[in-house]
Amino acid sequence: MDSQLIRSERSEVSNEAVRRGSRSSGLAARCEQFAVAVVFTVFVVFRAADRAFLYRVQKYLQRPAYTLILSNLIWPVSIQLMTISMLLCYIAMLRYQGNRQYN
Repeated sequence: MDSQLIRSERSEVSNEAVRRGSRSSGLAARCEQFAVAVVFTVFVVFRAADRAFLYRVQKYLQRPAYTLILSNLIWPVSIQLMTISMLLCYIAMLRYQGNRQYN
């Protein structure tokens, strides 16, 4: 009798896991379906914010030499550092999830 009860509890737990998996896979499929649109929208918004910020900073810099140094030295280096930091965060997230591709 006890073994039947244990089996029925196990089957209930596995059925619940299957139901949860189907819901989460549906959500994952929905997110994957719109991934390109979301990434494109985020890119456009960040690029617009980037241009607006750079315009305002250049407007406040009165001397052309300051604008030249900002545009040619400081800005590209800071963008590369930001890109590297975002990439490292992404790799850390993948490794946390168990993906060992980036060693």
